[in-house]
Amino acid sequence: MSVFGERHPDVAMTYNNAGIEYGELGDYKKALEYVEKSLEISKSIFGESHPKVATSYDNVGFEYSNLGNNEKALEYGKKALRIRIALFGEHHPEVATSYNIVGATYGKLGYREKALECRSKALEIAQAIQNQSLYDSLSIPR
Repeated sequence: MSVFGERHPDVAMTYNNAGIEYGELGDYKKALEYVEKSLEISKSIFGESHPKVATSYDNVGFEYSNLGNNEKALEYGKKALRIRIALFGEHHPEVATSYNIVGATYGKLGYREKALECRSKALEIAQAIQNQSLYDSLSIPR
């Protein structure tokens, strides 16, 4: 008997977590199967533009990278980045994380200029966020 049914956030999270564990065990094909299932469920629940869907895209990309398919990993990383920019704007910690992920994947593919561009963008966002937090905590007028 199924408590939640197949289309529930907890089921998606469980598929994701199992996928991560398969990846830790080195079974990247099984890991990919599970994180793809998590992505499918998350998209059916939340739609395409949701932070959980962006995270699922990152996880699918990570497993593609583990399998040596960095082109597919880049495709999924870019999808996550687009969602996060649309949701949060350019200056948000999750956007910086996405730029780092995309940059790392560009690096694995040998595209050093693109990797540096993305990593630099992530750094710029992180510094802006830190400066904003400093101003806010000190009540310094800008």
